[in-house]
Amino acid sequence: MLVEGRVMRFLGINFLHTELLTTSATSTRVVPCWARSGMHLGVWGDIYTKVSQRDDLTSHPWQVYCKLTAGATRVEEKKIVQVTCYEA
Repeated sequence: MLVEGRVMRFLGINFLHTELLTTSATSTRVVPCWARSGMHLGVWGDIYTKVSQRDDLTSHPWQVYCKLTAGATRVEEKKIVQVTCYEA
C-alpha cells in the first residue's frame, strides 16, 4: 500500500523513513532489519527527572535533568540482519 508515495508495509515488514543512515566510501548503505521478538530491552533504572531553578544566574533560568539506565541486546541472532544497499 502506498501512502504519500512511500511504501509503508510489505510482506509483514514495516518501513520507517529516516535520513540517519550514512554512505560509505563505496556508495553503500547498511540498513538494519530486525524482528521485535529477536530483541530485548532491559531497564535497570527507571526514568528520573528533576526540574530546578538556577539562582546563581541572572534572570533565574530553569534547568531540567533526566536520567535513564537501559540497554538492548539480541535474543535470537537469526532475527537481526543488515541489508547492504548499493547506490548508483
